[in-house]
Amino acid sequence: MLIFQASTPLKTGDFSLVSWFRGNFFIAVLLLVLISCQYLLWFGEGGWRQVWTKEQNLAKLSVDLEQDRIYLERIKIETTDLNEGYKFVEERARFELGMKKSGEQFLMFR
Repeated sequence: MLIFQASTPLKTGDFSLVSWFRGNFFIAVLLLVLISCQYLLWFGEGGWRQVWTKEQNLAKLSVDLEQDRIYLERIKIETTDLNEGYKFVEERARFELGMKKSGEQFLMFR
């Protein structure tokens, strides 16, 4: 019993896509399955295009998270300074408002 029969060779100028598919039905079905799988892989839900966009979003969110961690650490340091005493308030008054103690000369270099 012969399952797959080779098609007859084509003559020059006698190429028709329909006749080729008709003669090689099994190969045509395999090609359609392969194309449909590739389509789903590239353009379907969860395909490569979505993976790439999600990786880009993840990289952006990682950068934002690191910036937020640095900002949070700075706020924690300021909060600790505020809770410990007046050194923080004195430092802010000196640098931002230019205040000084009586009889003191304050020089600030920038």
